[in-house]
Amino acid sequence: YYSLQTVGEGFSAPQFVGSGTDPVPFSLVVTGLAPNTIYNFQASGTNTVGPGAGFGSYVPFATLAQPPPTVQTLAASFVTSINAQLNGSVNPNGAHTFAYFEYGTNTSYGSTTSPMDVGSGTSAQIANYTVSFPLRQRTTYYYRIDAYNSGGTNYGAPTNFTTLSSF
Repeated sequence: YYSLQTVGEGFSAPQFVGSGTDPVPFSLVVTGLAPNTIYNFQASGTNTVGPGAGFGSYVPFATLAQPPPTVQTLAASFVTSINAQLNGSVNPNGAHTFAYFEYGTNTSYGSTTSPMDVGSGTSAQIANYTVSFPLRQRTTYYYRIDAYNSGGTNYGAPTNFTTLSSF
């Protein structure tokens, strides 16, 4: 039998690896680890002699850093002479994520929506926000979606829409 121990984290359940005198490779998938963290593990064995019949060396490993959210600016919808719905897609990549839109009459934007909570899932979520008056009719507006989490911030590609005439 063997079990793996991470320092300060406890032991895995023992697993049977057979009997004999030849080395036997084994592995264990560990879940729920914190991103960007160094862990140490050690294998220990139990046989007829008893627990702790053999201890391996402590071996360090590091988990990867939390990735920032993945974002995509989508086409605006419900565009009128004074309103438009801004649309985007956000994949939180497993970390609690917030998204918002920047918009304005050029790519310096100038206006920002309030952040919206898009959760901590691992698949794309649609985010949208309706902007209204004081949009001007027959005016081109630029916008993009931005999102941030513990892994950082990502910015969507700028896109645009043109408001309609009221006539």
